[in-house]
Amino acid sequence: MNFNSMNSSLRDKYYTIKLILAFGAIYLIWGTNYLANAIALKSFSPFVLVTCRYFIAGCILAIYAFYKNLTWPCRHDSIVIGISGILMLGLGSGMVALAQLYISSGYAAAVTATGSLWFVILDRKRWPYYFSNPYVIGGLVAGLGGIIYFSYLTNKPGGMRNWLGTIIILAAAVIWVVGALFMQYNMKGRSSTVTTTAIQLFAASGISSIAALIRGEWFDLRLNMVSQGSWLALSYLVIMGSLIAFSAYNWLIRVQPPAVVSTHSYVNPIVAIFTGWLFVGEQVTTEQSVVYAGVLLSVLVVQLKKPKFYN
Repeated sequence: MNFNSMNSSLRDKYYTIKLILAFGAIYLIWGTNYLANAIALKSFSPFVLVTCRYFIAGCILAIYAFYKNLTWPCRHDSIVIGISGILMLGLGSGMVALAQLYISSGYAAAVTATGSLWFVILDRKRWPYYFSNPYVIGGLVAGLGGIIYFSYLTNKPGGMRNWLGTIIILAAAVIWVVGALFMQYNMKGRSSTVTTTAIQLFAASGISSIAALIRGEWFDLRLNMVSQGSWLALSYLVIMGSLIAFSAYNWLIRVQPPAVVSTHSYVNPIVAIFTGWLFVGEQVTTEQSVVYAGVLLSVLVVQLKKPKFYN
């Protein structure tokens, strides 16, 4: 019996299983995060919710990292990771929660899907490759145009409240991409996924806490008035959304091509729209569904036609 080949086969099977579980986490869990946000926001203000979520998750990961004696990043990389956490999670995810005060969970997920398009628009180092490709240009124009029309269809009943939510979500998507690109281009070394995620979570909770203070959210918090459903939603966001799904994302972005990992942006809105319809009765018209399908197709074209070095 060849033990080396057997061990190699076991490692391959373990890696495949881990890969499936990680993609399942960012596909399904992040898709249901929008519904969990909507439930938690019935009792928590947006940035208070994000602060609690990330601080608790960060503490859990930090305790685990110290217990396992995991390697922490160097000072330079810790600063880079912290800034990315402020942008991606503190401001990006915090603004998504804020926007959900005005728009439905499914609609929020649909607009957030433009993140893949913003990667192309904001990644200046690769503009000569992207914008020499007519498929990429066509996909960008069609995708952003589709989101504008989708927003118009959705916002007709809601007026300015829906438009405000749309603008906040688009800004959140841009900020998330800026944070991701900043980390991608400025990291010098490698560190444990657990320690990287912990630093991001602590940085995010810090900036979210300041945002909550500026908005006066801490003064409005009444723990005795928080519903059981909101506590459960917060617990779900901490355990599933932050500890499991975001850790899975940080691992995947290291072992899989970014274009493949970003496919979660196609799946999350479908999960969000379905769960919003199933649990809280959110409605999406046929016309909206057709337009959104066109947006997803545009995003897919951009991803498939990007230069191979990026994939």
